[in-house]
This record gives sequence, structure tokens and C-alpha cells, in this order.
Amino acid sequence: MRHIEKIIQVLLFVYILIVVGLTVLQVIFRNMGVSISGYDEIIGIAAIWSYFLGMAHTTLTDSHIKGGLDELITNPTAKYLLGMLSNVGLLLFSVIALVASIGICMTALSLDYRTLYFDIPVALSLFALVVGFGLNILFIVMRGIHRNSQPR
Repeated sequence: MRHIEKIIQVLLFVYILIVVGLTVLQVIFRNMGVSISGYDEIIGIAAIWSYFLGMAHTTLTDSHIKGGLDELITNPTAKYLLGMLSNVGLLLFSVIALVASIGICMTALSLDYRTLYFDIPVALSLFALVVGFGLNILFIVMRGIHRNSQPR
């Protein structure tokens, strides 16, 4: 899992760098009175990939915002049950979202939807949803296996 985490971190860095770099270039060129088309297509693709890889990374590292419930609940059994309920809910949502994402991605592929300026297949962006939710499911299951194998 450590290798997967590092790969995701590098990809997140690259995608965020693309988003920030191209956005800054766009602002600079617009202030100079030059409008360069197509940047928004690349920014959009990099942003979508960073969102969904970021979601999977957050699940992998268990670094999401907890809302303070884990500190308020002192009973270990209640805390365990709440954690299990949370994981089951996230798993259920991720499975439903993965199935929907696959359908949307397949539709975009079969109809050959493309971006207007660079003619990039829209499925490239939509595949980020499939990868993100697929990794999310993997990480939730692995976290559940790891936690259940540890003595309580």
C-alpha cells in the first residue's frame, strides 16, 4: 500500500501543479490582452483527476475530517460500531458511485464525446471517477480487514 500511496501523492502533486500553473498563465495572458483557448480543458481534466485521486488518498490515509465524534464518544464499543457504520456507508456509496461512473464512462466512450478545442476524449476525465471510486472501495475494504485483524 505504501507504493500506491506514493504514486497517488506524486500524481496529485502533478495535477495540482498543472491546475495552478495553467491558471496563473491564463491570468497573466488575459491581463496582457491575449486570450489563449483550450487551457480550461486541460485544467478541467487535471482538476477532476486531483479531486477523485484526492478522495481515494484521504480514504487510504484515513485523514478525512472526523467532526469530533470520535472524541465525544468514550465507549469503545460505541466508537467501534460508529466506525463500522461509517465504513459500510462509505463503501455502499462508493459501490453505487462506481457502477454509475462506469456507465457514464462507457456512454462517453461509445458516443465518442470529445472536448471542443483539443478534441480530447471526455472519457479521459470520466475515467477519473472510475479510478477514484475503485481505489476508494479497495482502501475501505483493506482498512476493514486491517482493523478486524487487530485485537480489540
